Amino acid sequence: MSMWKPLVQTATAALMVALLGASVGCKDRKSTFSAPDIKVITTDSVHVVQAVDDDNIWIADTTGKIFHSGDGGTTWQRQDNPAAENETLLTDGQFLDTKTGWISGLYGTILHTGDGGTTWQRQETGSEYHLFSISFIDAKNGWAAGEWNTVLRTTDGGTTWQRLTEVEDRVLSNIDMADALHGWIVGEAGLILYTSDGGQTWNQQIPKDFERATIEDEFSNPRPALFCVQAIDAGTAFVCGLDATILRTTDAGQSWQAMQTESAFPLYTLEIKNGIGRAVGDKGAYLLSEDNGETWRLQEDVIKSKQYYKDIAFSSPDKGWVVGQAGLVVNTNDGGKTWQFLSGLSYDMKFFEMPKALEFRGMPSWGPFARQ
Repeated sequence: MSMWKPLVQTATAALMVALLGASVGCKDRKSTFSAPDIKVITTDSVHVVQAVDDDNIWIADTTGKIFHSGDGGTTWQRQDNPAAENETLLTDGQFLDTKTGWISGLYGTILHTGDGGTTWQRQETGSEYHLFSISFIDAKNGWAAGEWNTVLRTTDGGTTWQRLTEVEDRVLSNIDMADALHGWIVGEAGLILYTSDGGQTWNQQIPKDFERATIEDEFSNPRPALFCVQAIDAGTAFVCGLDATILRTTDAGQSWQAMQTESAFPLYTLEIKNGIGRAVGDKGAYLLSEDNGETWRLQEDVIKSKQYYKDIAFSSPDKGWVVGQAGLVVNTNDGGKTWQFLSGLSYDMKFFEMPKALEFRGMPSWGPFARQ
């Protein structure tokens, strides 16, 4: 069942109680009830957000729908694409500019646009395996990664894709290339892979915190799954994952440092730009670093939702976007100090407050429930 449905049912019940409370009592009493302003772009969970500038934003959801805003999020238009025909979950995206972009998805799906999403074409990947991540460094050179140890590469913008790895039973969650030669992949059980030859070969890197002395240790203290990697340059990268894990390397993965995060929830993605780092994850987890990833602080009750956040994108120091569960789309215009809901439900919305008719005002002084 979609996570949206229980929230809608809760909101509907609250509205009905409020309406009932407003209608009882003296007939000449005027109702002060007003319907809440619930904004909806999509009711399905959103896994992808791309913001190439302050005006142009794309989001993609779990049923293959893609939406675009050309005015900073004020209005949204749905864009037709082949993935929506079969309701294919879309997982990751990369836009190079306002015209050129790619989005990956399940069943070997890669979509491409060269006109800002007015038209989307499916690219033939030669794979039926789920693709969880995509990374392009320019209009020609791109990589994708997913289940069954799948790593694909294109050198012609996606017209053709070549598989670089053998089929193996392991999940690759995310790929990010710093340049045409250097990049990282992360995945299940603390997997970190590094390439220095454009993906022809991948070498596993095991952070000191992930080392296990015996097989028994691995079972009793499993390495956390990793969901995101950001390659800053050929030698510097950050990864995040389960148990609020954030790791950093500055020497091309020869060593990895575990960062303190003040949280226990899974982190699904992070982004570092202009010295500011932000990570988002489960149960409304939102972490901020103001020193280029050196330290991380949990930002509680800043984005007023306890749903999971799946992706984040800042187009400039002030303007950014977070997307996630049950159609959640929020944005900030002040660098993340405050966030506005453009789609989805916030626990700060007024209709979640207790209706006046149900407020507890203490035991009455009369009747069977009188104070003794």
